[in-house]
Amino acid sequence: MSLNLDLRAAEAKVARATEHYRTLEREMLADVTKTDPYHSEFTNVDPQTGWCEVWLVPNGDVEKPRLGVMLGDIMHNLRCALDYIVTELVKVSNAALSTKHQFPIYRDEQVYKTNVGEIGAPLATGPLRFIKYGDGLIESLQPYKLHPEPRHDPLWVVHRFSNADKHRQVAAAHLPPQPGQLQIHFNGTLVDKIDGADNPTWKPKDKILMASLRFDPPIATNLRTEGQVTVRVGFYTETFGAEPEQRIDLGVLGDACDHLSMVIEQFKTL
Repeated sequence: MSLNLDLRAAEAKVARATEHYRTLEREMLADVTKTDPYHSEFTNVDPQTGWCEVWLVPNGDVEKPRLGVMLGDIMHNLRCALDYIVTELVKVSNAALSTKHQFPIYRDEQVYKTNVGEIGAPLATGPLRFIKYGDGLIESLQPYKLHPEPRHDPLWVVHRFSNADKHRQVAAAHLPPQPGQLQIHFNGTLVDKIDGADNPTWKPKDKILMASLRFDPPIATNLRTEGQVTVRVGFYTETFGAEPEQRIDLGVLGDACDHLSMVIEQFKTL
């Protein structure tokens, strides 16, 4: 027997999230293109060793809160779409909808079972309380089931950024610089150069070491860079509760919208 779930509200939320994503993509890429988010700075050449450093330094409001607010709109709509699925499952189960009902998202199987229950036997105190249908499909869609690194699963990304947006702060634009196209120029004799290493703990307001240079004799003038800093475009949210910081590229949002559409289609088959 088909459940004939009415998932139009969930579909509308995903459609709205997709509209927000396309707008955000256009505005974010346009913003990055028209403004240079970084400038270069040189330290003084050490008169003893001849070493100096070249840094990339953020310009202005690199976190771009307005873009983070738009991200929050996307995550809110996607999170609602999932919860609306549970609302329909409550309805066809002839159960009473409560504020505790929601689509559970976990990246650990044992934690899921502890908080949600076993398939066919959801906990009476859990987010799927008194639901008779669909809990097996919900469990099969969990990040620990579908992704080798559950933190990067689309459902977990929605859960993580939605919670941070509601309870902590607006996500920051994540624009890590890719300085490879910049050329360093100077008047002097360069005898050694060490390129800056990737910094996995980089945060939006941090400056980043581009290179270390050594001159012999320890003198250099007219230090400058030419070219434009390219950036990866995405978002960053800081540590929240037990969850570590998380970074996503802009395209992940489009993937999440597509993934939620696929999830809804699966529930239509019940």
